[in-house]
Amino acid sequence: MKNSDYTPPAMVSESPTGLVGQYEADVLCLSVYGKTVILIGTAHVSQESVDLVKLVIEQEHPDRVCVELDAKRFEAISHPNRWESLDLKEIIRKQQLSTLMVNLILSSFQKRLGDKLGVIPGT
Repeated sequence: MKNSDYTPPAMVSESPTGLVGQYEADVLCLSVYGKTVILIGTAHVSQESVDLVKLVIEQEHPDRVCVELDAKRFEAISHPNRWESLDLKEIIRKQQLSTLMVNLILSSFQKRLGDKLGVIPGT
């Protein structure tokens, strides 16, 4: 593809089914290279986000579903028992104990919040 073929993404008023306007403001519809891309903004611990994603997928029947995960969230989801293999001596030696403690506190908070809301954090 040549640079001259590039056109920047453009907002489109409706999705292929015409339903995007009926969703919340967290749903954005773009046209990229002649293809429609629907972006859904989500929260890590939110039943509302889970429900919105399910609704859009069920109603739009997309050809593909892509999920954006940063490296840490991908690691957490793909290796849920990673804490079992931590070498505490190595963490202390590398002076990463405070980082570990903050991550454990935040993970615990997200888990408790998820339990309270009935949602698995990061889904």
